[in-house]
Amino acid sequence: VFAPKSAHGWVDRLNGDLFNGNRATSVYGIGDVPSLVRQGSVIPMRPRERGQSSLARAQKSFSDLEFRIMPAEAFYQGGQFSGKAQVVEDDGMTTDYLIGKQSFTKCEYSFNASSFQITLSQFGDFSGRPQLQTVRLSFPQLPPMTLV
Repeated sequence: VFAPKSAHGWVDRLNGDLFNGNRATSVYGIGDVPSLVRQGSVIPMRPRERGQSSLARAQKSFSDLEFRIMPAEAFYQGGQFSGKAQVVEDDGMTTDYLIGKQSFTKCEYSFNASSFQITLSQFGDFSGRPQLQTVRLSFPQLPPMTLV
């Protein structure tokens, strides 16, 4: 796979290899789906719950939400980097979002030298929105960090 040259480069989401403007080669298992994502991107995920069907997941509210912050060269070289993502949620059944009945959950971060500053915010409401939401942050392929 060719990783086109970009301002921030690319990372293999399965093994953490970094690429920018060169050919990305790696070995994958039969069940793996190889893909490149932008370095430092924030990817919102809905964690799969044990024993729960994956059918009609779009109609279910986010009681659990995960933001994955992907690796970037700046994290290893003591540079600067920032990223953000936003999840928009509604009841999944009606068009009430057209009249503002929806919620927004945003994750923003900045990295400087050796530390992250992360801001999570949420605003908006709709009928059926969970009163409690678990939000996880994950950093795939990064070495262990110390919380301050």
